[in-house]
Order: sequence, then C-alpha cells, then structure tokens
Amino acid sequence: AERGRALLPVMFEDAGRLDRTEWAQPALYALESGLTALWASVGVRPDIVFGHSAGEIAAAAAAGAFDLEAGMRFATRRGALMGALPEGGAMVAVFAAAERVRGALPEGIEVAADNGAHQVVSGPRDALAALCEDLAAAGIRVDPLPTSHAFHSALMDPVLAELEAAAPWASAPSVPLVSDVGGRVLTAVPDGAHWRRQAREPVRFAAAVRTLAEFEARFVLEIGPHVVLCPMAALAWPSAMAPTAIPSQRRGGAGDFVGAVAGAYEAGLDVSFEGLFVGERRRRVSLPAYPFQRESYWISPSRRIQAEAGHALLGVRRDSPDGGHSFERQLRGRDPVWLADHRVFGDIVAPGALYAAQLVEALRETHRELPVMLEGGAITRPLVLSGEEGRLVQVVLGEDGAWKVVSRDADGPWETHAEGRWATHVAAAPEAADLGALQGGLGPAEVEPGYRELRAAGLDYGPAFRGLARLWPGSGEALGEVLLPAGMEDHGLLAHPALLDACFRVLGGIEVLEVGGGTWLPIGWGRFVLREALPDRVFCRALDRGAGGRTRRVDLWLYTEAGEELAHIEGFALRQASRAALAGERGGNALHEVAWREGTAVGLREANFLAGPQEIESGLGALDGYLEAEGRDRASLAELGRELERQSRRLLLDAMQELGWEPRSGDRFETDELRRRLRVTGDHGRLFGRLLSVLEEMGLLDREPAGGWRV
Repeated sequence: AERGRALLPVMFEDAGRLDRTEWAQPALYALESGLTALWASVGVRPDIVFGHSAGEIAAAAAAGAFDLEAGMRFATRRGALMGALPEGGAMVAVFAAAERVRGALPEGIEVAADNGAHQVVSGPRDALAALCEDLAAAGIRVDPLPTSHAFHSALMDPVLAELEAAAPWASAPSVPLVSDVGGRVLTAVPDGAHWRRQAREPVRFAAAVRTLAEFEARFVLEIGPHVVLCPMAALAWPSAMAPTAIPSQRRGGAGDFVGAVAGAYEAGLDVSFEGLFVGERRRRVSLPAYPFQRESYWISPSRRIQAEAGHALLGVRRDSPDGGHSFERQLRGRDPVWLADHRVFGDIVAPGALYAAQLVEALRETHRELPVMLEGGAITRPLVLSGEEGRLVQVVLGEDGAWKVVSRDADGPWETHAEGRWATHVAAAPEAADLGALQGGLGPAEVEPGYRELRAAGLDYGPAFRGLARLWPGSGEALGEVLLPAGMEDHGLLAHPALLDACFRVLGGIEVLEVGGGTWLPIGWGRFVLREALPDRVFCRALDRGAGGRTRRVDLWLYTEAGEELAHIEGFALRQASRAALAGERGGNALHEVAWREGTAVGLREANFLAGPQEIESGLGALDGYLEAEGRDRASLAELGRELERQSRRLLLDAMQELGWEPRSGDRFETDELRRRLRVTGDHGRLFGRLLSVLEEMGLLDREPAGGWRV
C-alpha cells in the first residue's frame, strides 16, 4: 500500500475462504511481512530466520533473499497452483515419536512435518481416515488439520514443475536463513529447485530448532496470526534452557502488538519505543508531586496530537519571500526506520546519498520535472543521529541555484552538512550501454566478504543498506547489480537513499580502492544527473578516475537492465578518515585530524639549564616581604579581595537584569526554564547554573526542596 499498489485486491466476504490455500498463502505472507516491518519499526530485527512450510516465503523475504513484491507474487502463484489441484487430500497431527509414526504409515501416506513432539502426516483422505482409526485404537492422539489439500505429499507432484518455474529471482540471504528442507542454514541461493523441494519434502521443524539452539538463540519471536510455533519450539528445544518465546499476535486479540513489544522489552530485548509513535508529536508533561488519588488520567489514543503533514523525506515545506524554498523535518536514529542500519564507528550517521535524495525530492516538490542536475556537491560535515532526540534538518533551495542541507539540535546553532548548486538544463541521454559485454569482460565475485571488510573498517551496514546483490570487479572498473532491500518504505521516492548508497558499494570492486589504511567516506561530487526515477533494481558501473593524496575520485553510471541510463555521477569523491577524525567532527571537521609521525629531533637540549628547586626557593622572599614591597599589608589586601567580590556580584546581577530577568520576591522557576527564557544556549547551561548558585550565596535566591529556585 505504501507504493500505491494493492498487493491483495480482494474483499473477503467469507472468512472461511481463508482455509483454502489459494487465499491462505498470500494472506499469511502479507500478514507476516507486515509484522516483520512492525518489529523493525521498534528496532527489533532478526539475527537468524526460520519459516515453517508456507511461512518460509516470508522468512526468505525477511532475510533479504528477494523483495516484498516478488515474494507476494510467488506466494500468490504458489497458492493458486496448489489450490487448483483436485481435492481429496488431508493432513493429520499425530502425537507420537517420529519412529513410531513412520512404522505405522500405509502406502500413499507420508510424513509432512517432523515437529518433534508430534508429526504431521499427509495423503489421500480415505487412507488417512483408516490410519486415524488404527492409531486412536492404539491410544495415540490424532487431530485432523483444517487444510484444503495434502501438502508435502505425492499429491503435490503435478504442480511441482510449474512451481519451480514460478520461483522469484533471488540472491543470497543477508541474514542466516534456516530452511525447513533439512533444517539447516541455507548456504545457496533459494532458487526454483529449492522451492520445488521445499513444497514436496517434509518440514523438518525439530531439526531447525536444534540449529537455532546451536546459534545460542536467547529469544524466539513468532511472526504469525496466533501462538503456534512458540510452544512447539519450547518442546523441541534440545536443552532445558529454552529461549524466551514471544508471540506477535493471539487469535481474537486487539492491540496485541503493543503487548508483544512490552513483552519483548520485559524479556530484555533492546526496544525503540519511538517506533510505536512515529508520525506523532509528543512532549513531556509535569505530574503532581502527590500520589494519584484513585483516579486515572490516561489519554485516549484518539486524542493524540498528530505530527504536521509533510513529505516523508523532507517534512514540511516553507517558502521564502525572495523566491527560495526550504523543507524542515526532525530526523532521528530510527525515524525513518532504515537510518538505524547505517552506522559509522558505532554511530548512526546519515548516508551521503541522503543529501542527494532529499535534493531531487525538493526540486520535484517545487515543480521542476526530471531530469535535474546537482553540481559541485560538497559534504562538509557528517550528520550524526545517534542521540535520542535527533536533529532538525532543513533542505534549502535558493532561487539563484544554490542549495544546502543544514541541521541543529534543540538549542544549538545551525550546522551545514552539504552544499552546492542545482540546474535543470541537462544534455540528452547517451545510447544504451551493452551491459552483457561489460559483464563478459569482468569476472563475478562474492558480495558478502566486502561487507565484512567494511564492518572491520568501521562501516556497519544493516539489512536496509545491503542492496548490492551481484558484483563484477576489475582493475579500475566494476559493475554491480543493486536491489532496494525487501520491506523498505520508499513512499514513491525518485532515488531512495538506501538504493543510491548501495550503488556506492560497487566501488569495493575497483581493485585500486582498498579498504585498508582508513575508512573511505564520501566528501562530494562534481555533477549528479538524475534522468528518471530509480526502480527497485538497477545496474551500476564504476570507473576509477585516480587519486590525489588521500582522496580518490570515481565516476558512476546507473542503468536499467536493458542498459538505458537512469543517472550518472561524475567526480564522486571519497577520502580516508579514522574513528578519531569522526569523533572530532562533532566539534570540527571530519576531514582533518591530528597525526603523530616519527621523526628526528632537531635543536633540542636537556632540561638541566632550568633552575633547580633550591635555587628557586632561595630567590623567593617571605610573604610579608612581598606585601611590603607592594605597599600593602594583610588587612588591606583582604579588604581589596572583599571589594572585588562585591563588584563581581553587582556585575553579575546587572548582567542578569540586562538579559531580561526581573526578579520579584516570591517568584519560583526552574534553571532550564529561566535559561531558555533569557535565551542562553544549552552549551552554557552549567555556567548558568553556577551563576544562580552565586545569587544564592548573595541571599537573593533560595533552593526549593522539590527542585528549582525561589526569589
């Protein structure tokens, strides 16, 4: 729905239709993908993923094997193929050990799932009915399952070839994916052959649980409409110390997700509660100092104050009288959610691609059609968003063609992060490139080792910024296939920052651009031309332009699969920086740092030319002699000190009144409240508090027992 397209254009007139697999499979996929995104919005993302039977499609999407829409198309097609099979099959849960069940199976009945504490068998309905009678007579519990077909049995064979052909194009998962085919971590790309086996072979849930135990999982989060897998996992866990199991929903419950988040927090997960209130404006309120007296004052959810409407990336638009435009938005480390996946030396830092994405959106909002061009882009200061409150960010477009991106915290000054010029006069696009020939001249390489090297160098990319699917490296040149990761909220952006940033990862395929020796951070570009909105899949070609000192420049071209140019970046510049440089950037410039170099001492001598302690002592007279030489005795010097103290206090009181403070007897105030009223910035907060303490020493203020001051 975020992309303006309905994934399930169906109104369910009868909830019973969900028992049919052609409806159940896409409905489960949509629900499970939505719950995965909800958990990500509160900062909870998986370290390892497993999906039971049809749930493996949503699990593969959550692991990054393919995007949301590709998974939905596959789930819909898989359900339609299986739903078109003749009826007459059934499935039954048998509560007995796997060996006991397999020994009792007649011909045509197969084990569909080994869930540890019970087995699921599948096959023709008549044969299953006879088996159930025999098992019940032997004292074994059997429960028929409400399914429309006999899944994971020979009755699926007629559609397996079509199912294999319908499988989506996939890449290697970015998060470990435990497949129910074998119950181990999937080491290959989940292709058509995999999904054929996954539909035909039994679900090895018990084996998958043992794999999760090997990873020492401490929390198990169930993504589904009801509590099913949590108790099964606890029963199948190989040790007595089963992990904490947290269901996302319970059948018939209302508001269960908020309760699930609370349970996750109580269990010890790192939860970002801001995600529950994205898009809302909140403020702190004072509570009474006395206990509540049997009355509740909860605010109804319908009364929450909503945030100002505005662009998802830019926020609220403001026009200036001189014809310029600006956009203003509060950015936090988890708002937008995907920002938390871009970390530099442990801090959440806005990617350099964010500035370009914001600017092309700002130009579109001010009625300038594509293509557009951003020239002379300079990134002067990183935008660090690790703080809880984030920063207020403005994108400013001048009528004269200048642009800049600035930010500030609650009380601080505005800081410039990037600046340059824009234009709408762009040369025509060149002829289509021959990507096949380019791939032929380069050899493919694995992508994951490059991300590990980046992490070791201080650049830690989460799932949202792992869009590089395939890479063909070379000497001074590289080509990459880039995908917008699954589950990303794009809101119809012309160039999503995560997709654009993933194009920069192609630079890792240029052999001359090694990670060692420092971390490469973008510092600007010569010219960025965007001809068309970037789709979810692009091909990026990078060409080295050489280095100068610790700076390297490359050119980038972004193409469709057919080789048509979508965008290009000329003179994209990077510079090596260290952790110390970025830390110092919060008060300086990330492009400079103090570096000690070993050298030969010149013109130095030993310190024996300095006077020793005895020589210094002999040259000092008594204090009385010093005062006498200055024409003062002890009493006059003490009086001078008292007079200076009185003058200092008068100057302090005059300065406070000059700032606008008019003290009245009995007035009460808080330190920060008075500081803001007098427009004293937050960086002088400690000094301001010390001045109030001096006024207390003068007898003008008293400290209140509950905090604050009284005149």
